[in-house]
Order: sequence, then structure tokens, then C-alpha cells
Amino acid sequence: MSKPWQGRIKIVRESAARAGYVHASLRPLCPARSHVNTAVLTLVLAMNVVTFLTFGYDKACARRGRRRVPERTLIGLAFATGVIGAWVGMSTFRHKTQKTSFRLSMALATLFNPLWPIAWWLW
Repeated sequence: MSKPWQGRIKIVRESAARAGYVHASLRPLCPARSHVNTAVLTLVLAMNVVTFLTFGYDKACARRGRRRVPERTLIGLAFATGVIGAWVGMSTFRHKTQKTSFRLSMALATLFNPLWPIAWWLW
């Protein structure tokens, strides 16, 4: 036996698909919020790319004996939603992986990162 609300959901999905939503059941039906989600995701992605590149730059400076990026800056970038880029940069460039105090600071930055509430809000 069909439930009365199932027909309404089908109508909403079909109209959303006609309006341009490819996967109407996976995307939010509120266009204003989807624009906000896209903007937030773009900013978080950009921050992760910047953090990753900064780790690579610091590793290059370390190899050449140049002035380095301060650890406070690296951890700050990781805390400012760039935590994924920081961990990927650490493993890719094999940078700051032996220093226990830096790894502990990165673990704390990961644990208390504002990225997690953002991810929960977007979910």
C-alpha cells in the first residue's frame, strides 16, 4: 500500500530535476543554501590548496637553507580549515614528520578545527 507522502516526494524530485538538478535527491532543494554551500566548499578547498603549497614552499626553503615559514604560520593555516592540505603536505613532502612537538600541535589543530562544524553544517 502506497503512503500519501510518497507521491508528493516524487513530484518534488521530478520538478527539481526539470529545474536543473542532476541528482535531485542528493542536493538541497533550497537554491540559496546551495549557493552558500558552494561558496563555503570553494573557500575550504582554496585554503587547503594554499596550506599544501605553503608546506611545499617551506620544505624547499629548508633544502636550500633559506629563511623558513614559521611553525606558527603552518599550524595557523592548518587550523584555518586547511587541515587536510597540511596533512597531505606533510606526507607528500615528508616535512615536519619527525618533530614530535609539531605533530602534537597538528593533532590538536586537527581535533579542534573549525572544519568539522562546517562539514557538519554542510552535511
